[in-house]
Amino acid sequence: MFCADCGTESKGGKFCTNCGALLADQLVESLDHMEAVLEDGDETTLGHETTLENFLDELESVDYDDDLSFMVQGIVNIEGGDISFRTSLYDKSSGEYISPIHSGDCCNEVEEGVPFFVRCKVCNRSDKNYFWIPAGDGDGLYTVFTIAAQNKTIGLAVVLAPTAEFTQPLFNQTYEAQNPFVSISCFYPWQDLEAFEVCTLEVPKEGELYITDKYTGIDSGNSVIRVPFSNSEATKIRFFSFSEFTEKMPLSDEQKKLIETLREEIDPNLANNLEIPDVEIKPRVIMGLTEEWLNDTSFDFVPSVIRPDGPGFFYDWTFFGEGNHHINTMGGVAAYFNALLWMKIPGLAVSWLLLGAAQGDEDCQKLLRDPSFSEILSDVKMIAVCFRIQHQFGLADEIESSGKLPSWLKTSKFKINLKDRFKS
Repeated sequence: MFCADCGTESKGGKFCTNCGALLADQLVESLDHMEAVLEDGDETTLGHETTLENFLDELESVDYDDDLSFMVQGIVNIEGGDISFRTSLYDKSSGEYISPIHSGDCCNEVEEGVPFFVRCKVCNRSDKNYFWIPAGDGDGLYTVFTIAAQNKTIGLAVVLAPTAEFTQPLFNQTYEAQNPFVSISCFYPWQDLEAFEVCTLEVPKEGELYITDKYTGIDSGNSVIRVPFSNSEATKIRFFSFSEFTEKMPLSDEQKKLIETLREEIDPNLANNLEIPDVEIKPRVIMGLTEEWLNDTSFDFVPSVIRPDGPGFFYDWTFFGEGNHHINTMGGVAAYFNALLWMKIPGLAVSWLLLGAAQGDEDCQKLLRDPSFSEILSDVKMIAVCFRIQHQFGLADEIESSGKLPSWLKTSKFKINLKDRFKS
């Protein structure tokens, strides 16, 4: 068998060893399995062989010297319907790894007709350091967790549930208790969801994993949550998506017309394979675990569902998949809550508050009046550093070159008002 995308001969696996595309026979097998289960009357899951419940049970069954822990790392705001996972990019000119949050001049946020991945020869973005995936129902505020064992980060989790159902109550609980650690039971509402493996990303030595909106770039104002891993060696992380699989309603006439228009406008090679799937796939929980830890513990979890692939899924997610849309961007709200989570580290908290305040968020602006931040905010260069931490290079350069503070940093009034900020 040969890969339909790049022509590389198959070596017997599920994915092309050259470009990572799902091989045709595997995709047909996976879709047949999905449809067969749905025809049996199960409209939400694909059985109970490799569900989130099995995954969590396997986590808890491993023998640790220290307890397994889940900690709230931060909140991301999704404005374009999809979430992305990125690792540092190798810069050929300097021979060093650089931030994956860049201007995006060399490539787009997606590759036409290709779900999950973008490959760019200029910035070296590939399926080894980047993937995107639909964020539940679309736009929202979503919680990122780190997973640790024996005082070492072994993975992460992201819950893509509606903001009011999960992120809002979880944040309120975490903030009121002044405790970022949560129980594994917070994932139980989705324990029946079936998994597929997305890919394996590699975090370089002393690098980090970045979680943010798919469209986040320099000066975008979106929250970027970073998860550090080993400082001594590169770390490979395997990602699993626990998703809702539901049978679709018949396409409307308007949707059928859109599909026909797509067939005429896109690349003929894609158009020939453009079949919108009958099964809707909605990711709800993303779990990532380091390959080293999985091997050391003999973690036994192999999803029975093949990763969905092909232009049909890409266009289905692009045109029909996003249900929720923010009326106003929620970057300031996410920044405010991330600041509250990290108040014990003043420099980091200020960077989040400056990110939100620059977008006009009044709560961020008020909280910056806290006397504990006065030393940082009296130094223009420190303010510029804080903006650069949050990838706001334009504001950092402007403040540093002018030597002047923004008007919203000059007000003497100071009042903290923690309120429900989750409504868009």
